[in-house]
Amino acid sequence: MIDAQRQQQWQAILTLSAQLHALAEAGDWDDLLTLYPQRDELLQAFFAQPVAEHEAAFLREAIPALQAQDQALMARCAASRDEAAQQLGRLSQGRKAEAAYHQFR
Repeated sequence: MIDAQRQQQWQAILTLSAQLHALAEAGDWDDLLTLYPQRDELLQAFFAQPVAEHEAAFLREAIPALQAQDQALMARCAASRDEAAQQLGRLSQGRKAEAAYHQFR
């Protein structure tokens, strides 16, 4: 098992990961971009220390769970990006149609 300090560090990483997912679901990209580097710093600090043998079993399960969370976050971000691109395309088409209408009026 993992000691209390490392457990707190890992819990902070999980908490920030959950917050990132909630921000993505809400479309709050500014806050997401602010929070993401903080979570990265926590991950880097956590893994800057060598993993002790007694932590290995815990992390063998915890890391794939975090990776799954990150994949879900990236999928949500990609879906929102695609949505925004479609909306931008529709807006552009509308502007072109409006310009053509005014040109031939």
